[in-house]
Amino acid sequence: MVSSNHFSPPSVTIFLSQFAEPASAELFLANSPGALVGSAGMKPPSFCLALFVVGWCGFGATADPADPPRSAPRDSSPAKTPFCQQPRPGEPVNDHALYHYLELEGGKLLDQSTCGAELHKQTTRRTCRLTLPAPATQKLASSEIAACAENSVVVLGRFYQCDHCTRTHLAVASGFLLTESGALATCLHVVKTNRTLGLVAMTRDGNLWPIREVLAADPLSDAVILQLQGSGFKPLPLSTNAPAGSPVMVLSHPQGHYYMVTAGIVSRYYVKPVKEGFTPMMSITARFARGSSGAPVLNEYGCAVGTVNNTQSIYFDADEGRNDNFQMTVNNCTPAKVYLQMVRPR
Repeated sequence: MVSSNHFSPPSVTIFLSQFAEPASAELFLANSPGALVGSAGMKPPSFCLALFVVGWCGFGATADPADPPRSAPRDSSPAKTPFCQQPRPGEPVNDHALYHYLELEGGKLLDQSTCGAELHKQTTRRTCRLTLPAPATQKLASSEIAACAENSVVVLGRFYQCDHCTRTHLAVASGFLLTESGALATCLHVVKTNRTLGLVAMTRDGNLWPIREVLAADPLSDAVILQLQGSGFKPLPLSTNAPAGSPVMVLSHPQGHYYMVTAGIVSRYYVKPVKEGFTPMMSITARFARGSSGAPVLNEYGCAVGTVNNTQSIYFDADEGRNDNFQMTVNNCTPAKVYLQMVRPR
């Protein structure tokens, strides 16, 4: 029987950082074992909510064998860091090896106190001066877009402590480079938490760079520009050239599946109501999941036209707190014009 759509169905909004904190009106997803997954095209099983409550801070067992343990304490002992190997461009990604390498090498930077533990206090900065690369004018094949973007997309690693133990945890999100000097775009909910011990970025070649500071932040649009401590990076141009119906790609790290490419189209542009008014958003059909927050949405020219932000699962009805009759997932992103408004030319 086809469900009638005579009223607005309930929905659940899920932010896709692996280490976001819960907010009052929206469900944030930490990438910890047992977290409720907002996967497109699937209805979460009824027991997921209970697992989410138990596993919020990283306790329990991970359901996905490809997802490395998030609750393991950081330990530099080689015997306790299996599959620890620096990733190499052009070679298949070993998800376990990449995660443990990020944990080990990022921990060394953390011990040097160079990873910007006070970043959440710098999010009052609204604009910054940068020299951005000009948007490309020649269309590229999908394989060319993925190959170029791979050099600009980073794995963001956040070291933090939870409220339930004294161990250091590591969680992962996405981001991409805006300038050769190391300006980096991602989502604000990736940074804005007072439990952070340090934040690092790893490029596709396995080099790690500490996050030095916040350059600019837009809390209404959940956008932030960070500064790496380094130079000589390969940036992605920003562009607003992605009308509804045009093809797009996403290169992100969904739940420990690093450097995954998905494709789709721009579904629409809309405005989202927030406390202070409205903020621009875009929806796409390219799929993503937790761990994808801050990843670039790429147009046919290889330019970033937006960043991954959240998914919204739509259900026909809700009965006694249970969402029933899953209908679709809406993949929401922050359009590139938000970041362009945060940048003042040099």
